[in-house]
Amino acid sequence: MLSKKIFLFVTTCITVALLCCTKLQAQRPMTMEFGAHAGVSYYIGDINPVKHFVGSQLKYGAFIRFNQNPRIAYRLEYTHGRIKASDEKIKWRPGRQLGFMSNIDDLTALFEFNFLEYYPEHSRRRFSPFIFGGASVFLFDPKSYDGTVNLRELRTEGNSYGRIGFSIPFGLGLKFAFTKNLLATVEWRMHLTLTDYLDDVSTVYPRYHAIHDGTDYTDPSGSYLEGQQRGDSASKDWYSFAGITLAWKINLPGRTACNLNQRR
Repeated sequence: MLSKKIFLFVTTCITVALLCCTKLQAQRPMTMEFGAHAGVSYYIGDINPVKHFVGSQLKYGAFIRFNQNPRIAYRLEYTHGRIKASDEKIKWRPGRQLGFMSNIDDLTALFEFNFLEYYPEHSRRRFSPFIFGGASVFLFDPKSYDGTVNLRELRTEGNSYGRIGFSIPFGLGLKFAFTKNLLATVEWRMHLTLTDYLDDVSTVYPRYHAIHDGTDYTDPSGSYLEGQQRGDSASKDWYSFAGITLAWKINLPGRTACNLNQRR
């Protein structure tokens, strides 16, 4: 899967950055940013295994970034997004007639590495590509495609699972500064989750189906038998955020610029 290759590439880059930047990481913190972000969210999983950005929904949130020096930064971010897909729209396995939607409330901690020295106070250092990775905890609760029926509570595959999930986020983007205090980024972030139930699809068709108001939510098509494959339990689900951020930077009191920042 393409997303797995991206994950391996980005994690390799972050590892190299950590090994090469020990001295930079030892510098005292210099600045902090407060900002907001907006864009789109989507999912990759049993209903949509390969099509990135298909069925994208609105996402938004806020973050705090702690800049240790022009190369290293740390970010804490909250994101509210929505993921949504159906066999009818994606056409991967249209015969199943499955679909879902779920809100995602995500809290992520990230390490960032700037490929160029990013120093908004300096007119020649106001742009840099960057990569990032970290860890996150999130809430999800899959419902029917129209959002009216809670699929998790119906136990459509006969299994139970919780609303709290964990993921490994990673991604890349571009940073640029309009002024020494007004900053922005454009970025794309993937989350490899530790669950296969973002979409309420994972294993096989059970003996007893989940029926609500006369609708069979386990097998809407009515064409599968007990034990037949409903999803792919060997692969975990993904969700992704892409968009822009705007931030305001403040200087932390009692901090002095390191030699790296003072070069001209």
